[in-house]
Amino acid sequence: MAGGAKTTVDRLLYVVDDERLIAEVVRDIFEIEGFKVQAFTDPMAAWTAFCESSQKPDVLVTDYVMKPLTGMELMQKCRAVHPALLTVLFSGNVTSKITELYAQKPNAFVAKPFQSAALVQVVKQLLRSPNPP
Repeated sequence: MAGGAKTTVDRLLYVVDDERLIAEVVRDIFEIEGFKVQAFTDPMAAWTAFCESSQKPDVLVTDYVMKPLTGMELMQKCRAVHPALLTVLFSGNVTSKITELYAQKPNAFVAKPFQSAALVQVVKQLLRSPNPP
């Protein structure tokens, strides 16, 4: 592509949800769309992989309600290392109002249950924004 723009094949997503089935389904959805995806069921494992990997993800797609880190806490830790990280928070337990408690905001919020096409569209729109990573 012109100007070295990345395609979906070049994009790495981290998917984090403590419910294994959801993490696997979301991973599969994005892999079908051509993304490279690493899925995690433990936010600490995601954080460790983030710190240890030389290739940082372009997008972090994370559930909110997890332990020992919430999705927002994971997002904040990752952005401290990689400020340009795009983030999508999703949850079936809280609304987007929860983000008002945090100084940093996710780039998008998606309520569960969601249609797979809607989640993919959100990520693709973020990546088409003027200054994607």
